[in-house]
Amino acid sequence: MKAKIIQMNQHQTMQQHMTSIEIADISGEQHQKVMKIIKEMEPAWEKMRGSRFVMEQYKDEKGRQRYCYSLTKMECFFVAAGFNEEVTIKMALRWNQLEYEFSEFVLPQLRGLDDEDVLERADDIIAEELEELNQQCKYCYTSTEIAKPYGLNANDLLSFLSDKGIVQKMNGHHELTRKYRNEGFAKYRYSVRYNSRGKRKTRSTLVWTEAGRQFINEMIG
Repeated sequence: MKAKIIQMNQHQTMQQHMTSIEIADISGEQHQKVMKIIKEMEPAWEKMRGSRFVMEQYKDEKGRQRYCYSLTKMECFFVAAGFNEEVTIKMALRWNQLEYEFSEFVLPQLRGLDDEDVLERADDIIAEELEELNQQCKYCYTSTEIAKPYGLNANDLLSFLSDKGIVQKMNGHHELTRKYRNEGFAKYRYSVRYNSRGKRKTRSTLVWTEAGRQFINEMIG
C-alpha cells in the first residue's frame, strides 16, 4: 500500500503517510509483528502528543478486510525506535523518496498560483484523494439509513450495537469490535472538516455493507 497525501493545512503543508504494511516490507518483518510493535509504542506517543495513530482498512490478497496503521513522518521515526538501525535507515531513505515524488509531481501544480488559487487547487487534490478512498464504500449504508425504518436515529442504532458488543467508540468515532472486524459488515467513509483554527481534519465514519445491513436487520428482528 503506497503512502498517500491525505491532508493539506492552511499553510499549504502536504501531509504524507506511510502504512504499517510498507514498514513491514522495509523491515522484512511480518505485518502482524509490526502492528504489535506500533501498538506497544502508541501509549507513549499519546501521552506526549495527545493523539493516537490513525488506522485504515484494506483488503488482503484474499479479499478479506484487514487493518493497518497509517503514520506521518514524525510518527514513523518515533516508532523506528522499536526496530534496529538498518530499518531506521531504510525508513529514512523511503521518506526521502516520497518527498522527492511529492516535489516532482505535486508542487509543480501549485507554483505560480496566488494564495486563493493554491487553496482551490488544494481542495481539488483533497477531493480527488477522498473520492479514491471512498470508492470502496460507494454502495454502503449510513447508520441513519439503516435506523430510519425502525423509528430510530443513528445514535440509537449505534448505542444498541454497542450494547450487543458489535461496535465500540474509539478516539471519538465508532468501529467494529475485534470479533466482527473481518466479517465484511462495514467500511469507513472519509470526509474533511475544519477545526476552530481553520485547519483541515480528515474524519472517518463507519458505514455498512449490504451484508452488514442484513446482519443488523436480523439483530433488531
